[in-house]
Amino acid sequence: MNDDSQNIVIDILRKIQADIAGMKVDIREMKAGIIGIREQLHTIEGNDLRQERLMAALEVRVERIETRLDLRDS
Repeated sequence: MNDDSQNIVIDILRKIQADIAGMKVDIREMKAGIIGIREQLHTIEGNDLRQERLMAALEVRVERIETRLDLRDS
């Protein structure tokens, strides 16, 4: 291989190396974004569970009130 060919190969390899470095940065940013989305989903799921728990407690209270007032069809 002559010097010109070697220089061309070295230049191509450097460009590839730079592209890969840029891709690594992009992948890190994407991973951080995905982690943020997962955290938000967990928060939403937690809020949903709290609301379900509250609704269940309210249903129990309403049933007790209806029973005390003889409003239930038993």
